[in-house]
Amino acid sequence: MTEDYFDKLVADLQRKVIDSARKIYSDKVLACWENPKNFGKLPVYNAHACVKGKCGDTVEIFLQIENKRIKDISFLTDGCIGSIVCNATLTDMAKGKSLEEVLNLSPEDIINILGGLPEAERHCAELAVKTLNEAIRNF
Repeated sequence: MTEDYFDKLVADLQRKVIDSARKIYSDKVLACWENPKNFGKLPVYNAHACVKGKCGDTVEIFLQIENKRIKDISFLTDGCIGSIVCNATLTDMAKGKSLEEVLNLSPEDIINILGGLPEAERHCAELAVKTLNEAIRNF
């Protein structure tokens, strides 16, 4: 198999995956999935949680908290598109906010900002919020 043939195969597969995703997800969800904010492990953090959902997805959230505010935040997940976009959205919402404000964020807040999620993936927003709340409790 030549490198050009392999590259063409990969490009074709990527196109099929994205075309399939466009039938299920909004443009907003797809844009977030393609470039998720706050993905990765913070180099310096003082609060952390790792939670495994009923679906099998694992989410880790890393916080840098100063003066009862989220100075910086990031996440890792081995989950699906829903898990990635819910955590990217939640971490973006939480950055710069007080702990009190962040503890009041709900799964519905995430879903509303994303313009909806398929019913089968709404649990991803619940897992994101649960993990963030646990990270704050671990502070």
